[in-house]
Amino acid sequence: LSALATTSPLLHAQLAPAPGPGSTSSSQLSLPPSGGSSTSPAPGSGSAQGLLAPAPPPVRGRYLDATPSVIRDAKTGKVTLTVDVAPKPGMRVYAPGNEGYTAVALTVDAVPAATVGSTVYPPAETYLFVPLNERFKVYTSPFRLTRELTVGKTAAAAGGNAGAALVVSGKLDYQACDDKVCYLQQTLPLTWSIAR
Repeated sequence: LSALATTSPLLHAQLAPAPGPGSTSSSQLSLPPSGGSSTSPAPGSGSAQGLLAPAPPPVRGRYLDATPSVIRDAKTGKVTLTVDVAPKPGMRVYAPGNEGYTAVALTVDAVPAATVGSTVYPPAETYLFVPLNERFKVYTSPFRLTRELTVGKTAAAAGGNAGAALVVSGKLDYQACDDKVCYLQQTLPLTWSIAR
């Protein structure tokens, strides 16, 4: 099966079987014993400041893998939802700033009495797509997207059980290309689990 993927009649997206059911993943945040801490470096950067649970298995997509996780600042208690994105070999993920293409976007579903900040993107690189002789902003190496989550008392108490984790759901939308083809938009479901 093939479907038109770009404005050019010469390029078509070759669709592979969709990812199987149950492809969601969750990250459980747990604070270390008093006096201890753990950190996790963002891809291509220095260490992240805050407490981070061990990374869960990635959500495997058609053209990339995405690993959601939760970081809580040890001093302020600020919660940050993150997703580490790893394009598959030869793939480039569209960044914001390209007209006519879907930029990678991290969406977080509404949480009662909680607010979610805007997505923070790393710098993108410029790529020349030779078949169309066009330049695009893309990500070719692993990168991290983050969104701050401010949780109110109502949200913290949601779920009935005082010790139950607060589960936050969302998705990652993206479009990718290789050296010859621009593929159709894809969506990966994501889940974060925040210990209370």
